[in-house]
Amino acid sequence: MQWFSEVWRRLLFLFRRRQFDRDLEEEMRFHMEMKAREAGPVAAQRKFGNAALLQEDSREAWGWTGLEAWADDLKYALRALRKNPGFTSVAVLTMALGIGAGTAVFSVVNGVLLRPLPFPQPDRLTMVWETREQRGEDRTMVSYQNFRDWKEQSRSFERMAAFVGAGVRMNVGDEPVMIPGASVSRDFFPALGVQPMLGRTFVPEEERKSAAPVTVLSYSFWQKLGGDRSLVGKKVQFDREVFTVLGIMPRGFAFPAGSEFWLSLPPDESHNRGDCSFRVVARLQDGVTAARAQSEMQTIATRLRQAYPKENNGAGANVVPLMEQIVGEARSALSVFMGAVACVLLIACVNVANLLVVRAAARRREFALRLTLGAGRWRVARYLLTESVLLALAGAAVGVAAARGLVRVFVALDPIHLPRIQEVAVDGRVLLYTMAAAMVTGILFGLAPALRISRPGLVNWLKQGPGASGSGEPGRNRGRSVLAAVQIALAVMLLIGAGLLMRSFVLRVSVPLGFRPEGVLGIELPWSIRQRVDELLERLRALPGVQAAGAATAFPQDSAGSYCGGCLEIEGQPKREGKQYDTGYMVATPEFFRAAGMSLREGRFFTAADGRDAPQVVVINEALARRDFPEQDPIGRHIRWGGEQWSTVIGVAGNVKGFGIAGDPMPAVYFPNRQADWGNGVQVLVRTSVPPASMAGAVRKEMRSWNRRMMILQLDTVDNMLASSVTVPRFYMLLVAVFAGLALAVSSIGVYGTINYSVATRTQEIGIRMALGAERGDILAMILGQGMALTTWGLVIGLAGAWASTRVLESLLFGVRPGDAVAFASASGALALAILLACYVPARRATRIDPLEAVKHE
Repeated sequence: MQWFSEVWRRLLFLFRRRQFDRDLEEEMRFHMEMKAREAGPVAAQRKFGNAALLQEDSREAWGWTGLEAWADDLKYALRALRKNPGFTSVAVLTMALGIGAGTAVFSVVNGVLLRPLPFPQPDRLTMVWETREQRGEDRTMVSYQNFRDWKEQSRSFERMAAFVGAGVRMNVGDEPVMIPGASVSRDFFPALGVQPMLGRTFVPEEERKSAAPVTVLSYSFWQKLGGDRSLVGKKVQFDREVFTVLGIMPRGFAFPAGSEFWLSLPPDESHNRGDCSFRVVARLQDGVTAARAQSEMQTIATRLRQAYPKENNGAGANVVPLMEQIVGEARSALSVFMGAVACVLLIACVNVANLLVVRAAARRREFALRLTLGAGRWRVARYLLTESVLLALAGAAVGVAAARGLVRVFVALDPIHLPRIQEVAVDGRVLLYTMAAAMVTGILFGLAPALRISRPGLVNWLKQGPGASGSGEPGRNRGRSVLAAVQIALAVMLLIGAGLLMRSFVLRVSVPLGFRPEGVLGIELPWSIRQRVDELLERLRALPGVQAAGAATAFPQDSAGSYCGGCLEIEGQPKREGKQYDTGYMVATPEFFRAAGMSLREGRFFTAADGRDAPQVVVINEALARRDFPEQDPIGRHIRWGGEQWSTVIGVAGNVKGFGIAGDPMPAVYFPNRQADWGNGVQVLVRTSVPPASMAGAVRKEMRSWNRRMMILQLDTVDNMLASSVTVPRFYMLLVAVFAGLALAVSSIGVYGTINYSVATRTQEIGIRMALGAERGDILAMILGQGMALTTWGLVIGLAGAWASTRVLESLLFGVRPGDAVAFASASGALALAILLACYVPARRATRIDPLEAVKHE
């Protein structure tokens, strides 16, 4: 316990130092008086020694001199910063900009990527997918029959469960709404390791088809229904069916994402092995790795391919960690944002370092005097580091306050539909990151002036007098020039990234669509309405202002709806399979093509005469005609889909390409709705002669009068639907552009400060040049040349860095390569112009220097 007593004694000294000093002085005075009585005052003083030195020795013995010295530095730094509010405000706001942006983005990264999933032992959770080698697909859904065989044969998984999305309709007021949910097998909740908050989950007896309908509700849905604990065991009505509520899941549980309820999934023996509509979640056995499970599942998949060669042709298995499945697509985008924020933070650091170097140069006589009076170089450097860390911490405090507001807005708007967005918050880990970032950045940008002060020969500044500019200091501007060039390099990297995303966005929205979206309302309806779609379209066509109304299994911008790699057969040609033969499948009413504004290249579209008793006909698009009928006339040729009866090609429609579709349009076949089965949805297009938004109310009212119970899943203009399809790339572009704009502004300010200080320190030199005959144009060119030299070095470094770093943007680009020359050239030109303008102001001021006054200045 001796060390504890020592620590306690020293802490008491720190908190009671004034009392200690008074006691020490009184004690020393007492001893002096006693000595004086014995030997006289002079002899007593000689024997006693230096009282001040004795007091210092006593303080060192009792206290922590290093901590006291640091406390003194802290007090002095606070006073110095308070006396210079302009400098302090600029430095704090600059750091707040960098640290605040970093805190906001790190909050998102932490909530989405770093925080573990809210399940017990989440590292053991996986998704298991089928793969189709011939199509190059590594994550396709699973048939129920294959899932059952996987579950029976696998030994790597503790639990394995299948689930499929489900939606039920409930009336909210007079409006029916769709409630999202899932049908799950009985091992679903045990596999995830989640227990209900109230009640229970499914038991094996409830998986039988004859069992009474039961459901488990999410916490949020339970709250919407009143939040009454007695609801467990009671019945609720979904659509026209009544379900018994078994339990309530805990707050925040909503897997798959957005689920409000879960139904029991009975074994469906009627599903054939080729009907792949289920997803599979599984928990690994304790100690089993995902790689080992992958090897076992591939073995099982090979066994199933041999047993069922037709349905499982080319089928494999892919074990994906659940965390990777949920956040995999967001990882690259968030990595880009973190890189952009790191650049902004570094630029802010360099800018503040430049400010501190200038400030240290202005205080050189003060530091020289300290060194002359005995202060060590480390003591002076430590003071400068203390001042820089104070600035960084103040900037962090302002930045955290701003980041909290930004994060709240981001979570509320959810502009790019990130997974786990509700888990994003400025929590303890984020605050720890912010504090660490502030300390590190404070030390980094404080090193430049601290190293400068530690340079030998600083005491010579005393000889230059109070008015000296320091123009005689060797390499006086080299450090500031290097810092300015670094800012330019980082800024050009961000500008090039923003330019690539901007060009990508422009190309994306400029893609020829192949249809006319203007003047069209889009309506998404449930699949159950398919049998009466012709009746609905007749009523819509009767509305004033409606020019055409048609329906199909997908909107035009959704390309071909569903597709298949080996379903299309052409008479007289061998059947072909594989990804290169993917073919889209759409069912459409006769007036769909007119309502969509699609073009007819050859033949004709469907008519009302193409009914169920008429000859089977199809329309193909140009892409399919070029692929399967090269240099041939496809009209009159016979094709069939999935082994059905042969149909005659009667027309060739223009290719349709939506905003979100990369590459060439998919070859597609259109079937008339009276001769084919509908897909999974009904999408209605209504072309109007008036602004379509003004027709939305009338269309909705007419549909309600026709079928009050019908649910309208979506009703909007097609223009708005297309705009929403580019929300994510637009947000990426805007966010990186904002970071790049901030970097450009801060870099320009940094270069301006460097050139301005250079002009100030070269006042005498410029005056002498002008006195010897230099024209104002020569001075202007000299100063601008200095700025352009900085810009050239910064551009060279930045272009090299951008060439290496923009590869990470490749997954976010559309129609643009990472090394796009236009983006590189435009970013470089914009930065050079901004720096030129920043240099012009101090350069013009230099041309107005009076030679006589400049010479007198020194």
